[in-house]
Amino acid sequence: MVHSVHRAGGALLVMLGVLMAGCQGATTQTPTVISSPSSSVPSPATSSASLPSSPSDQVPSTVHTSPSAQSATITTAALRPSGPVVARSGQRISGLRISTTKGPCVIVPANVSHVTIVGNQIGPCAAASPQVGILIQAKATAVTISGNRIHDVASGVYAVGAMHPIIFENNTVWNVLGPMPRGQMIQFDKVNGGSGQSRIVGNISDKNLATRTTHYEDHINMFSSSGSASAPILIACNKIRGGDSTSGSGIMTGDYGGGFIHVKNNAVVLTPNAGIGVVGGRNITVTGNAVYAAGATAASKTQVGVFVMGINSTPTDINIVGNRAIARSWLQGDGSTWGGYWSDGQAVRLDQHGNTWGDATLNAGVFSTRLPGC
Repeated sequence: MVHSVHRAGGALLVMLGVLMAGCQGATTQTPTVISSPSSSVPSPATSSASLPSSPSDQVPSTVHTSPSAQSATITTAALRPSGPVVARSGQRISGLRISTTKGPCVIVPANVSHVTIVGNQIGPCAAASPQVGILIQAKATAVTISGNRIHDVASGVYAVGAMHPIIFENNTVWNVLGPMPRGQMIQFDKVNGGSGQSRIVGNISDKNLATRTTHYEDHINMFSSSGSASAPILIACNKIRGGDSTSGSGIMTGDYGGGFIHVKNNAVVLTPNAGIGVVGGRNITVTGNAVYAAGATAASKTQVGVFVMGINSTPTDINIVGNRAIARSWLQGDGSTWGGYWSDGQAVRLDQHGNTWGDATLNAGVFSTRLPGC
């Protein structure tokens, strides 16, 4: 995120930073290890990257919604050690413990399609940005990343110039090292086109799991990326907790435009600065989310639960419906409790109704609960 939303003297103010999370390109260093010989290679027609017959807001029934369920996805002792992997079309990468001291752990190269990355432990993947866990390059498409444990990375997944669908579900990510412009569990950077619905569903991104110094920015960032009316990007049923950056957030949409994004039924807890933001773009819906941003002390850096404001484009056709939030304004305030929602008034056709701002029933335990619809 590039903005700090705060209030001073009883009025909400906005300060703009200078960083744009998607502005720097990713490394194209070539790993020396191509793949595990024992990784099976299905045909594209049977790849698990295939889409549901009718893309929608429906959350897949296989989504794990508790930390314990996701942590049980992989038996670490059974994994085979591997160096970095470069995927090829139609490949399934599974059952590996992938690490490297240089470059991303996994690269899905330009124009590659129907790749499934499932049931691996990915990391450490070098210390310096942009050495990410999984790098998805230009015009790569039909990539499924499911049931992995990703750690000690600049970002978990960085998809730059790729095309839909990208499926990221039931993964657990920790020790996100940044620094900016990295620092995400997952970032879409100019992900547009293709055929099908991208989903970021049922994942855990948790600062509380950290075993070292981290530099989280936005846990989930949509930078200049768009779905479509029939296949919006779906960000649903994720568990997000904690962070580091005073310009960060849990989920950021409309960053330098983009649109047709649905953010629903996510639990966002104690992320510094902001829980969920819409900073531009069009046709963005935020619904059914629970945002607890009421940190007990100034060290939490909490400020706002959900906000809408125009930064590099005017937010247009924005729906903020049926959410719950509560916040304490520590980052640029005195720690007072307030409702947790704010808009700068720039949005065109903003529908904001049915929300419970200042929900005193919310607490940090919402991270471990199953939200309706998940």
